Amino acid sequence: MSRHIANIIVKDEVNVRIKGLDPDLIDEAQERLTFFVPGHNHMPSYKLGRWDGKIRLMTKTGTTYLNLLEYIMPLIEDGGYDVVFEDNRSDWSEVTDAITEIKPDYFGDIDFKGEPLLLREYQVDAVNVAINNGSGVLELATGSGKTLIAAVISKIYSEYGKVIIIVPTTDLILQTQHTFKQVGIETGIWYGEIKEQKQVTVATWQSLDKYPELFFDVSCVICDECHLSKAKTINEIMTGPAANVPFRFGCTGTLPKEELFRLQIEASIGKPIFVLRTWQLQQQGVLADTNIYQITLNDLANEEYAKRVEKFPFGDWADELTWLFSCKPRMEYIANLISDIRNNSGNTLILVPYRKHGKYLQELIPNSMSLDGRDKNRLEKYEKFNNTDDNILICTYGIASTGIDIPRIFNLVTLEPGKKFEKVMQTIGRGLRKADDKHRLNVYDVCSNNSMSRNHATKRRKLYKEAKQELEIIEVEYM
Repeated sequence: MSRHIANIIVKDEVNVRIKGLDPDLIDEAQERLTFFVPGHNHMPSYKLGRWDGKIRLMTKTGTTYLNLLEYIMPLIEDGGYDVVFEDNRSDWSEVTDAITEIKPDYFGDIDFKGEPLLLREYQVDAVNVAINNGSGVLELATGSGKTLIAAVISKIYSEYGKVIIIVPTTDLILQTQHTFKQVGIETGIWYGEIKEQKQVTVATWQSLDKYPELFFDVSCVICDECHLSKAKTINEIMTGPAANVPFRFGCTGTLPKEELFRLQIEASIGKPIFVLRTWQLQQQGVLADTNIYQITLNDLANEEYAKRVEKFPFGDWADELTWLFSCKPRMEYIANLISDIRNNSGNTLILVPYRKHGKYLQELIPNSMSLDGRDKNRLEKYEKFNNTDDNILICTYGIASTGIDIPRIFNLVTLEPGKKFEKVMQTIGRGLRKADDKHRLNVYDVCSNNSMSRNHATKRRKLYKEAKQELEIIEVEYM
């Protein structure tokens, strides 16, 4: 009896089409690559019945991703199919054969911050793993020098075609361009009114969305902060206009834990190929040590809170968040706490969920600065904070979770960061860079002792433990 044939057509570096499968097997394979979106039950389209809350990484017609074939191949083989591949990718073997491993003195005698640039051992290892694999995710702790690692990879592949670096914010465009130029890489930038493509170009994914032609003759694409690549647009870029780019890498401090988001990144970039945790760099003395204090405010003793919960229980997290940041006695206590922290140990960065929270806190703290995505002079304020003493800078998580390079953060105060692993660890990473007068970071995780805030705080404790960070819990009566 003859076996069935499954034709797998490899269209490009990421997309495949599977033909010849029985409809029931297609359904089974599609179900294997179907996931509920975390938090879908709170989304309007799901509540209104317009969407089932799921994302499918394989279509009914058999279209899926090359990097995800391993998850459905057992189903095809167990179904009695012989597999025939049709590979339409270009042959880049001459390039891979020509590239050799690097050494710490890769940049030669380039003067970098006043002295010859020698790469750290782990930076050399990360680059060599990348070029030996040709694609994949480099999971590198914040402060490890991801931008420098990306610069080396960019310089290597720019010999064989153009290179595009994708970053999430305009701040990161300028920081990346600055670092690249410091090591002798002429770098174009593409965002807003500035559109200048060179052999190596840095752009935000929002800017690239409308210019797919930029990926013509590109040999390498590097997605910085790739844990954000689960975003719909960047995923479409990596699997659409950038689908023929052979060498593709992602850099991130922390990959998401949700299987859906991890597989979306794997589909468009690849698997993790190099992992370096915060605690490892702390042990090596590269990053500052941490003291983490979770300060739990006793909101249950607050009569205003008790009346509110009794009459109108919180409907969702946004509702609870509004109360947490509008209760005047509570916010006055937090403001006084932050002032005391600054007075005792210097520069303090405070992170808040939304702009309105930062503005209100700024009103309560004399001589503090507040920033959000609307501020155009953020880099100037970062520099002022870093070069002077006893500052208080309030930022939203949106602008501070990636790209802030301020070594002289002595204290980090986080107000309701939530429970997402990558967000929590990226947040702590903001303050781990060392400075001449700083070798330790104090982290103050301020939360409530009730409702969703308490649940989020409990989950953060587990994340701190997993990340091998010491934690002390302090319960506070503020009324």
